[in-house]
Amino acid sequence: MKHNKFVDSILKPLLIALLLSSIIRNFIFENFEIPSSSMVPSLLVGDVVLVNKFSYGYGNYSSWINPQLHHRIFAKKPRIGDVIVFHCGLVNAPTCIKRLIAMEGDVVRVHGVNVYVNDVIVGKTKIADGIEDCETGKLCKYVEYSEKLPNEKEYNVRYREVMYIREKEEFSIPINMIRAEGTYVVPRGKYFFMGDNRDNSNDSRNVSGLGMVDELNLIGRAEYVIWNTDRIIKAISSMSIVKIKEIFRSL
Repeated sequence: MKHNKFVDSILKPLLIALLLSSIIRNFIFENFEIPSSSMVPSLLVGDVVLVNKFSYGYGNYSSWINPQLHHRIFAKKPRIGDVIVFHCGLVNAPTCIKRLIAMEGDVVRVHGVNVYVNDVIVGKTKIADGIEDCETGKLCKYVEYSEKLPNEKEYNVRYREVMYIREKEEFSIPINMIRAEGTYVVPRGKYFFMGDNRDNSNDSRNVSGLGMVDELNLIGRAEYVIWNTDRIIKAISSMSIVKIKEIFRSL
């Protein structure tokens, strides 16, 4: 009798909760923590985003099953400008998050801080500049722009201007000497991604690194920032409701 009571009151609800959690995580929503600064200023290190796994249908990495599909199930095309989590297969980063810039058949040209898609320049307006830590013992001057894609999607990006040894600007290195540039034709079934932190992102411009991303590797669209432990602690310690509200935002 006690055994049945334990099963009915504790074990069954626990198993049901675990099953529902598994279904939600594998097929509907999943959290993803931002591991690097490649999406600054849109996403900061430590931001936790809610990923909609049903947004583009299901591919090989939509769940732990990895069924080796040849096409996506319930496939839906992403929208240019979407922030997407996908399987990238890099040694130090099996899962990546970047912004979709172009789809199959598109031609992307990157020159300086300008991006062209099918010979149409992506609109850009300067909004800020500043200095940030970019490497151990080094600082970078940067400029932030608001970009606007042809489909009216707007977001902010960051470009570095110079890198120099901390407090020794005479050793500055112009970033445009090492910036990735070129022309890229997006093949069938592939997507072209870029990080919003343009001079600090291993993305589709790096043909020997990330390169183009296969449509079967898409996991889902990042829709909301729902957490950042460090920022929440700082906001609470400063008693700033405004800073707390800034953490929780849509993408």
